[in-house]
Amino acid sequence: MGTKIFIVSEFVDKKQNSTGFYFSKIASAILEDNPEVVIISSKRSCELAKNNFGTSVDYSTIESKDRKKGTVISRGLHDLSFSIKLAIKLFKSSSKGDIVISGSNPTLLLFLISFIKLFKKFKLVLIVHDIFPENVGTTRFSLVYSSFLRVFIPFFNLAFKRSDAIVAIGRDMKEVLFDKIKNDKVKIKYIPNFVDLNEFKFKSLQNKNPNTDKIEFNFFGNLGLLQGIENLLESISMVKNKNVRFNFIGDGSERPLVEKFINCHKDIDVNLADPVSMEDNLDTLLLGDVAIISLGKGMKGLCVPSKTYFSLAVNKPLLIISDRDSELDHLIKEHPRIGWFCEAGNPENLAHTIDKICVEGIDKEREDPFNVVKNFYDFALVKEDYKKLIKDLKALK
Repeated sequence: MGTKIFIVSEFVDKKQNSTGFYFSKIASAILEDNPEVVIISSKRSCELAKNNFGTSVDYSTIESKDRKKGTVISRGLHDLSFSIKLAIKLFKSSSKGDIVISGSNPTLLLFLISFIKLFKKFKLVLIVHDIFPENVGTTRFSLVYSSFLRVFIPFFNLAFKRSDAIVAIGRDMKEVLFDKIKNDKVKIKYIPNFVDLNEFKFKSLQNKNPNTDKIEFNFFGNLGLLQGIENLLESISMVKNKNVRFNFIGDGSERPLVEKFINCHKDIDVNLADPVSMEDNLDTLLLGDVAIISLGKGMKGLCVPSKTYFSLAVNKPLLIISDRDSELDHLIKEHPRIGWFCEAGNPENLAHTIDKICVEGIDKEREDPFNVVKNFYDFALVKEDYKKLIKDLKALK
């Protein structure tokens, strides 16, 4: 019997969210060279994943409720319970020499799997999409709560140190992880997020709202504390050009902030729509002229929004709001024709940039955003990095 490869994640299907999309595609890449793959995930996600993998993988499922519903405490308890159940499944199934691939969410799962590794002696690969609790510490949570979370940083650092390999989706994130771990035995590899262009059919920039001639800026996805929504709304209130519309599509803790802004600024064309599933996001991404990719100040090295690459895949220029020297800043510096960069925490500069875009207009014929994905972030290219990573780990004694 060869080496078993376990993929442990709350989501492993392409239909619900970006986490499931990425784990689904990573699993498909690994299956090309490794026949013995076991997926441990929620029952619902595994049922959806079977549409892609069928019987080519083994499934170990767990019942899971929708954690989007309920209070913060109830969602936290759900994550705790679900993480423990995933960990128990892994403990019972894995053996010495196996390879376990997991992510950074739910946060407790990271710690539990690293603890199980001490006993089961498998090789552990962590795919880090965000770094907790540092990312929460950058938000406007109370000082007491932020200080409480920081108590746990050494424990999460220990979990990272027990890994054999870590995938960082940003070069800035790789630097943060290197500083956290300080262990040469842990291989930290930069592998960016991606889009599968074989499944993502490209359409031109003409797919905008036919009922308006205004330049439309779309914010799509999580309206959370990490996205710098307050800074974005402040800048919108400063924009002088009236030939502009702002669309927010999504949900999260900052959605009431957007609702309040709309009610208080009837003279500004701002719209708010409900979130859509991963399965239906293509139509939403095609709307508008410019995709807003926003992170709050201090988020350098802590996360990289996946919608960056999906927006580029439908040829939308990006208005990026982020820290200097972040992965998003590097992206614009390397490919300046794909959009504009504004430093996070500077609403005046952001408003000026929006006014400038409205005056200069959008070049609807250029395909620079799409070509960047095609040449650098297509799954057909990125999957080779994952296949090599697994091959190197299997050879590791």
